[in-house]
Amino acid sequence: MRFVWNKALAIRTHWYKVRDQNLSPRKHLKPLLAVAKKSRRYGWLGEADSIALQQTIINLDIAFQNFFNPKLQARFPQFKSKYGRKSSYHCTSVSAGDNWIKVPNCELNKAKVHREITGKIKSITLSRETTGSPRPASNTSQSLSMMVLNSQSQ
Repeated sequence: MRFVWNKALAIRTHWYKVRDQNLSPRKHLKPLLAVAKKSRRYGWLGEADSIALQQTIINLDIAFQNFFNPKLQARFPQFKSKYGRKSSYHCTSVSAGDNWIKVPNCELNKAKVHREITGKIKSITLSRETTGSPRPASNTSQSLSMMVLNSQSQ
C-alpha cells in the first residue's frame, strides 16, 4: 500500500506542476492500477488485494481534500516510509477461527483470540507497531474483537 500511495502522490504532484491540472482518483488514478498490474515492472501488484490498493488511492484523495479545506489545518500529503511510524492494512473478505486468521492473498496465520468472535467478520485492520509486532483488529457485525498474532504463518 505504501508503494501505491507514494507512486500516486508522485504522479499527482508531477501532473499538477507540469499541466496545472488535478487528477481524479476514479477517472485517472484507479485505471493506472490495472495497467500497472499488467506491466512487467509492476506485475507484482497483482498479488496484492485490489480493494486495498484502490482504497489507498481513495485515502490519498481524502488527504488532498483535507489539505485544501480551509476549515481543516491539514498538511500536504507526505511520502510514506517503511521505517519508524506505525503502518496498517485494511481488508475485507476475511475469515477467522479459534486459532487462525485468513487474510486475502496471504497464507493462513496462527492467532491467539483474546475475545470471542460473535457475528460475521466484516473487515480487519492489520497494524504493525514500531516494535514490529503485528496487531489485527476485526470489525464484526455485532461486536469489536481484538486479536494478537502468535506467529506469522503456519
